[in-house]
Amino acid sequence: MQRIGFMMHILPGTEQEYERRHDEIWQEMLDLMRQAGVCNYSIFRHGTTLFNYLECPDWDEAVAIMGATTVRQRWVEYMNDLIVPVDDQTETSPWMQVFFFDGK
Repeated sequence: MQRIGFMMHILPGTEQEYERRHDEIWQEMLDLMRQAGVCNYSIFRHGTTLFNYLECPDWDEAVAIMGATTVRQRWVEYMNDLIVPVDDQTETSPWMQVFFFDGK
């Protein structure tokens, strides 16, 4: 299982709307993430900085599966008015795990 992290930024003043949209995430988006093998997905927010963490068997395959769907395209369009454009971000590349402790 791969553990992936990445950062994004939302526009100032959109914090509550970003959270509201995730409180009402579409069932078809959740189904797509499951289909792509994504599990244990969390988004942490500090101000307008987001840290995303997820687990999946194969990151590249998950990206390919999700990227090839209209569901993902519609979700990206739905969220675009809240997100700082990727051209303005340097942190969007996935962070690969270097240490893990499961407490067992």
